[in-house]
Amino acid sequence: MKIISKFKDYYDSISQTYRDEQIIYKRDITTIDLPHRYRSIEGFDQFLVNSAPYKIQLLVLGFCGKIFPLIHVIDYRGGTGRYSVHGEGFYCFEDFFKYAQTHHLLSVIPSDKKYSLFSRRYGLYMKDLKLFFSSDESNEFLKLFRAHNVPVFCIRPDPEKRYAQQLVLNPFLKEYSFHKVKDPFSAHQDLVQYISSFLHQPENPMVQISDQDKIAKHGFNKFSFRKEPTKKK
Repeated sequence: MKIISKFKDYYDSISQTYRDEQIIYKRDITTIDLPHRYRSIEGFDQFLVNSAPYKIQLLVLGFCGKIFPLIHVIDYRGGTGRYSVHGEGFYCFEDFFKYAQTHHLLSVIPSDKKYSLFSRRYGLYMKDLKLFFSSDESNEFLKLFRAHNVPVFCIRPDPEKRYAQQLVLNPFLKEYSFHKVKDPFSAHQDLVQYISSFLHQPENPMVQISDQDKIAKHGFNKFSFRKEPTKKK
């Protein structure tokens, strides 16, 4: 598969080994504002844990005809006024719960709404996060593959507008830790099969050739259909 992109993702090394010039993936990141708001996609306010700021988002990732709900944790670390950002994705509740235990997030994420102190401030509960992975909106998400002619997309909360959502086409999968779901070889193989089977490939542009070049290409010259002039005695 030939990948045309301005960035490198975690499976790109496989495309260099198994390169098929006939299958082209034009991987341009495009962000679209969504007029329709999906109820399962949600972002939460930033909060502090041991002086380290965290932000948690509920996202949906579409990959080659399949839907993957994920909890995306953004960890802002630093102390010099300029934070370095680390994002990590979790594709099942058990993995996220282990992360929450080791990073002391359980102190700010209550298990249910009975803890009114945190519910008013964050609106984030372990009970809701567990139910998030059983969302029933998959059929609506599947339509986006064909509608936008892409093998990969992500729906996330809009970072600039409150209660708004964005559709990101061809996102950076490494940012969402998608290697936990698909290793590089499996991800590349699925992309090749999906793009070649279901998506429209970009057409090769027609090269315009002049009439003289067409004649020369077939081995003719200007005297091919007439008698060449002879020297006069």
